Amino acid sequence: MAYKSSPRPVFDGPIPIPYAAATRHIWGDLQAGQVDDWIDVSSGQIHQLVFGLPPGDGFRHSPSFRTVFGADEVLTVLMGTMVFANPKPGEVHLVQTGESVFFQKDTWHHAFAWGDQELRVLQYFAPPPSTGSSGKYAATLPYVFEFKYERTDLIGHWPTDRTGAEARATIRVLREADRLWSLDCTDPRVLTGIVASTDQLTAGSVRLNPGGRSAPLQHGGAAGLYVLKGRVNILIDDPEASPVWFELHPQDGFYIPEARNTAPSIWVARPPNTCSAPSLRAVRPQPTMTAPVRPSCLTPWHWPTTCTGRRSALACRSPHLALGSRNWCHRRAGRSAITVSGGPGWTWPPSFLPPCPPRFLPMSARQRCARRAW
Repeated sequence: MAYKSSPRPVFDGPIPIPYAAATRHIWGDLQAGQVDDWIDVSSGQIHQLVFGLPPGDGFRHSPSFRTVFGADEVLTVLMGTMVFANPKPGEVHLVQTGESVFFQKDTWHHAFAWGDQELRVLQYFAPPPSTGSSGKYAATLPYVFEFKYERTDLIGHWPTDRTGAEARATIRVLREADRLWSLDCTDPRVLTGIVASTDQLTAGSVRLNPGGRSAPLQHGGAAGLYVLKGRVNILIDDPEASPVWFELHPQDGFYIPEARNTAPSIWVARPPNTCSAPSLRAVRPQPTMTAPVRPSCLTPWHWPTTCTGRRSALACRSPHLALGSRNWCHRRAGRSAITVSGGPGWTWPPSFLPPCPPRFLPMSARQRCARRAW
């Protein structure tokens, strides 16, 4: 079978990509193996897809379908167990569900579905195939004719030479403990773990506890997101965007192109107290800058965001409240609150509004604060 490039779904604005709407594709031939692809987006900056293999199956490479690219890649196992290998030096890695693999350009790779369960893997790839980093680039590299799946050079030196072997490795398996963790400065129910970050790609996971709401997020390039569990709402602060917020469910993707990344987005786990909503996301930064993944509490954004005091008066932070009403509510609560200052024209959808006063206020205070809020 002759080589055929994968489809290139591209979008002009922020858009949810339901599982049913993902572009289906089959990669490979009989010699390399055939792989099911569910492609969410393949723009000029980022490539996001899920690939699948039946139990016991796998992919290698063939003259037409070579698995060596001019890109940084992060693969995260969503289902099953993956055996991942570089057939040139003989590296072999066992990757369990929830774990990730990271490698950079010029790395040959094969993958196999180990055990009796189907394998599903989320893949982020940048620079994307539309830049010529996949099949066209692979054709320029020397072909690997012999496949090697063992490290004979380490026999007699294992595990004493483990540190040296890991330093020479072309593939890194990254588990939960290996992620670079950060806590959202405005809401401790939002936890971010960076899997890998280079000048081409930043990929990580975001955990939203029930009711959690992230600080406004901005990036210097296109961004992709994939929901693993729970229900997530995404709010786009852009007066030209319609709709303003989107609802995502497991296996749904989301894409924000670079042109729209000047507008902050907020992620909210809904409904409260009933589900958790971890997700995986990746950002393709602009070539000329490295974009921050998350602002600090005092970083000047489109909306100034400050963190003050404890969260017991969190319910009084609604931007619909006039300043006097917020101050009144804070005084009655007797605590400081986290305050978010909205830019002109910025409002939350009504379903996002928390009740104004904390539960420990007497009923009369709650009613009064509610009246002043509306």
